[in-house]
Amino acid sequence: MFESVAILVIFFFLIAFGATIWYGAQKTSLTKDLEQTLTTNALNIALRATHAPELDCSLLGVQQQECIDITKAEQYANITQQEQARLMYFELFGFSTITLTQLYPAREPLILYTNPLQNATTIHTTGLPILIQNPAQQTNSFGMITIQTYAKT
Repeated sequence: MFESVAILVIFFFLIAFGATIWYGAQKTSLTKDLEQTLTTNALNIALRATHAPELDCSLLGVQQQECIDITKAEQYANITQQEQARLMYFELFGFSTITLTQLYPAREPLILYTNPLQNATTIHTTGLPILIQNPAQQTNSFGMITIQTYAKT
């Protein structure tokens, strides 16, 4: 009788130990999947932002790749501060913040779009280098477009 109880106790102990290890492995896997999903989402948002016709650099109808017109960006930032425009761009950018920072020569960052998720538990930041063109002065600057995506886990 004692042997049967001892075997059952050891058996349930091994099951509990195995379940604990399995739960830890699943949690790690889910965290990695969430991180990969947020990174993919941030890169998709970055591509949408850098290739938006509202921000593109164009000369005689020819669009330059990885370039943002600073005069268009300033107007775009003013427009997206309005609630109606934010709702319109929500389909493209979701819960995110897009910031354009001119690195050389240095200039104040410009928030192109912001719609943070209230009580977000995860904030993922992705940055991409970009050319910033000023057509009024006919100059180009080096900059960074930063995308912060928000999620609840």
